[in-house]
Amino acid sequence: MDKRICLGKQYVAITEKACKNIKIIKKKTLSEQNRVLLKTESEHNRNEGIALAEEMCRKYRRDGKYFDEILKDGE
Repeated sequence: MDKRICLGKQYVAITEKACKNIKIIKKKTLSEQNRVLLKTESEHNRNEGIALAEEMCRKYRRDGKYFDEILKDGE
């Protein structure tokens, strides 16, 4: 099973100051159908990621490797 988790670039605003300084540069209206499709795809991807992480935990349980080392080995 050769699956990889590719989340792309993600940014998180944690502090109140960071949240207040976020600027929306583009807005896009989604139809209800598009929202449902995107939500379904997101849930599917999340479930795949969880399954992959669980598989790694089982497979490497006693190897003493860190998660990033396991991912690197799969490249």
